[in-house]
Amino acid sequence: MKKTLSIIGALSLSMFLGACAEDEEALDNQAETEDEEEFTDERADGIKFDYFEIDVEYPDMLEAAYEVEYEKEDDGLEASLDDNINGEELDGAQAFETLYPIFTEQLTFDETTDQEEIVSQLVKGFNLREDFEFMEVDIDMSNGESIEFEAENN
Repeated sequence: MKKTLSIIGALSLSMFLGACAEDEEALDNQAETEDEEEFTDERADGIKFDYFEIDVEYPDMLEAAYEVEYEKEDDGLEASLDDNINGEELDGAQAFETLYPIFTEQLTFDETTDQEEIVSQLVKGFNLREDFEFMEVDIDMSNGESIEFEAENN
């Protein structure tokens, strides 16, 4: 009888722990989905970028100091801004609200602009420190052209 109760107890415990693990995994997946959730905004038609990503590193920071990602697709938009300098992390529509005026008012470059001017506009537009160590830029313009480079600041 004790053996049967022990087996039933062990099975119940393993089922309970398995259910908890599944709940935790479901919550993790839900949080991931919310972070990457697409949204729409009519103002995106006025943005000349279909894809925009910059990563900026500084010598006094261990992780990427500043990261921006924006993507315009047929079924919606994705946007994120991770500012580890000021401790700000924005996703989705909230990130778009911050990025929109920068994209439309401050970043005037196109695919013919030289790299030095693009870096200057990015530093000014995103209010970055000029002593960055490394900047990676990957941009797809709405006209089909691309801008992609890495800049090191010595």
